[in-house]
Amino acid sequence: MIDEKFYNLVEEIVKDFGSRIYHIAKQGNKLLVFIEGDAPITVGLCEKISRDISFKINMYFPQYKSFTLEVSSPGIERHLYNVEHYKDAIGEIVSIKTKDRRLKGELKDVFDNSILLKEGNSDIEIYFEDIITAKIIVSTEELFRRVKHG
Repeated sequence: MIDEKFYNLVEEIVKDFGSRIYHIAKQGNKLLVFIEGDAPITVGLCEKISRDISFKINMYFPQYKSFTLEVSSPGIERHLYNVEHYKDAIGEIVSIKTKDRRLKGELKDVFDNSILLKEGNSDIEIYFEDIITAKIIVSTEELFRRVKHG
């Protein structure tokens, strides 16, 4: 779990650069900070944010000094971590891994405790508590369309 004071500090740094936090996680010995914004997320921007976060870690958060910090965009095929992420992905094709199966289909709706996925001709309600991972899937055709039309 990420310390709330650390999260707030990272959030402030990211906002100073005109971006916002998409997700922060510890994964093994890595500290992952995913950012998004209205402007494109560039390597240069990620480097600047990473330098500022590293400086603050060295000053105020020694418990994170042994971690490798990675700052990046969540990417076009982004993982979905919270209800807002799911709401933003309505209409997208998503891949869902639950406790007992894998599903792929169009995310039709998001409710307080579940989502509605259209897989083939079936609408399937999946409860958040059953979801292990979820991510947006972008076909090659869709990727080229998005690149061509912005």
